[in-house]
Amino acid sequence: MSSQYRPKPPGDPLVRSRMESLSAPHGSLSAKIRALHAAGYSRSLIAGFLGKGYQQVRNVLVAAPAAPRTGVAESAPPEAYGESAHGPPSSGVFDVDAAGRITLSPHLLAAVDALPSRRIPWRMEKGEIVLMSNDAAWRQIDRLTGELKRRPGSVVDKLVAERRAEFDREERRFSGRAHKHE
Repeated sequence: MSSQYRPKPPGDPLVRSRMESLSAPHGSLSAKIRALHAAGYSRSLIAGFLGKGYQQVRNVLVAAPAAPRTGVAESAPPEAYGESAHGPPSSGVFDVDAAGRITLSPHLLAAVDALPSRRIPWRMEKGEIVLMSNDAAWRQIDRLTGELKRRPGSVVDKLVAERRAEFDREERRFSGRAHKHE
């Protein structure tokens, strides 16, 4: 039996669920520990969640992160540029790897509800790439379609009215000829 202190796992199912979603995309134990720590979880809570000793979690966090073997980082460094202890950054700088990829910090991934295999909506706006959560994308769609709804008359109604007017003109023109030929 190990003499290492093993904290209890989190009792709150919401906390466990959030920790599972944050750690699931990472293959190695070290990457899971770093991702959970970057999301703001305490060492003790991480150790309890992963079923590991507190000392093992501490050792991973004080050691320098290993360089990714495949060229793809499993997570961003815990303290990305512009990040503070008060929450996620409002701006920053990302490194682009040789394949043209960037890695977002766990705070940013959480802000846009990014999970493995989930698609993230984005748009170009005045030379900026704007990433959106799905809720934000739906709000934008509602705003855009709302503008169309507020315009007087629809395109279809206008087209039908034009065709009816054209039909009436043709009817008058040809009905006048029909009487002349009789």
